[in-house]
This record gives sequence, structure tokens and C-alpha cells, in this order.
Amino acid sequence: MKDNNEISNWFDLSSQQAMLKPGQIIKAKIVEITAAHAVVDANLKSEAFVPMYQFTNDTEELVVGNELSFGIILLDGGRGDVVLSRDRARLLEALNNLEALMKEEAPVEGTVVKQVRGGYTVMINKIRAFLPNSLSGEIQEVQEEPAPIELKVIRVDYDRNNVIVSRKAALHAQLSENRQKILELSLIHI
Repeated sequence: MKDNNEISNWFDLSSQQAMLKPGQIIKAKIVEITAAHAVVDANLKSEAFVPMYQFTNDTEELVVGNELSFGIILLDGGRGDVVLSRDRARLLEALNNLEALMKEEAPVEGTVVKQVRGGYTVMINKIRAFLPNSLSGEIQEVQEEPAPIELKVIRVDYDRNNVIVSRKAALHAQLSENRQKILELSLIHI
């Protein structure tokens, strides 16, 4: 017979699990490592088998007992399957960081990697973003050795994993800042 405290803990855990949905990030512990998968326990219906290729960039995190973030892909595929993704968690965390920078109106550094129809593809911390021609400022062509440029995040779309950036907004903010400095300096000398 279970004591009341254990029943209460079980009830709390099951009510938290009922609120989980695909697309969310959860913490889970690596319980076993095989040649093809990392077996992950998130206190759900069953353990998840995350493919090894999702850990190739960060092999030091691949240790039994480590608790990592995983994105929920599927909670029940009809047979109690749980599908989690380390790559999806990394993507969602990066999108969350870009959204926070957008709300703060903080600049980000990105590198123009290619010209596409209507604009440019820009890489920002391994996230692909779109820089429309109308917001690109003075970019003429993509260079072989691209230098980082300052951008502002305009929109983050989680459904499409889409990020829109603006170079014009970053240039405008920098110009406004420079004007303010010049005004302050001219007031000091009067």
C-alpha cells in the first residue's frame, strides 16, 4: 500500500504530463547509450530513443545520467511511443533567444551566406534567417569570405521555424546612437 505522499507525488507528475504538448521543451535524463540511440527517460509513458546523430556536435553531453533539454515531437503514437528530439530543443532554444533579442531591440551579428529570391539567407548562431531586399541596406552581392554584419530581428515564427532580420533597422539604430553622441559632445563644448 502506498502512502499519501507517494500518491500525491504521482498525481502531480501525471497532471504535469497531461499538460505537455508536441513542440514544448522538457528535461529528460539519459539512461542508456547504444550504438544507434540514446535512451532517454522524461517520466512519461515510455522511454524515448533519440538517434545518435543528434549528439554528434556535442559528444561531451552524451553521458548516462546527464539531464538535457529535448523537444517533444510525439507523446503517444498509438502504442505509447514517446518521440523526443535534441535537435528540436536546440532550435527552439535558439529561436527563444532570438525572440528575446527582438523584444529588447538588441542587435545581433549574422553572416550573409547566399542570395535568394527576394533577399538573402543569413546565418545567426547556426540559425538560418531571411533578410529581405527591402531591409538589406547597402548589400550589393554575397562575398566569398563574408564578414559579420549587424542586424535586428524583426520577426520569429515558431510554426515555420522562420526568422526575419533587418539591416536597415540596425543601421538606423546605430545612426541614431551616433547622432545622440554628437549632440552630447556639441553641448559639452558650448
